[in-house]
Amino acid sequence: MKKVLVIDDSETMREMIKGQFEDSGMEFSFAENGKNALEVLEKNNNFDLIICDVYMDEMSGIEFVKVQNQDERLNNIPTVLMTSRFNPSFLKEINGVKVVKSWLVKPFKPEQLSLLIKNILKL
Repeated sequence: MKKVLVIDDSETMREMIKGQFEDSGMEFSFAENGKNALEVLEKNNNFDLIICDVYMDEMSGIEFVKVQNQDERLNNIPTVLMTSRFNPSFLKEINGVKVVKSWLVKPFKPEQLSLLIKNILKL
């Protein structure tokens, strides 16, 4: 069973993803921000994919992936960044951050997220 960690400060977004993949055979865990996600990953880093929002309090998605990229226990987990306000400067900020495999711009169709997950996890 593939395990996915979703990091998003929007309860609505977390619930939407949870509902969309309820019967997918994948196991989802959730965190409200990058700091909370690091706490989750400290206890269990056995995830196959991380989906992370960019704009969050406490620790943004950009800050999170930079920390993730430097941590040998976490830098093998592919990560998708999602945002409603894509800015090309993000690409400069994460230059050299190898964990980021794709971007997803909100709002997106559920099928887009599903296809992205399937492609990254090779399902």
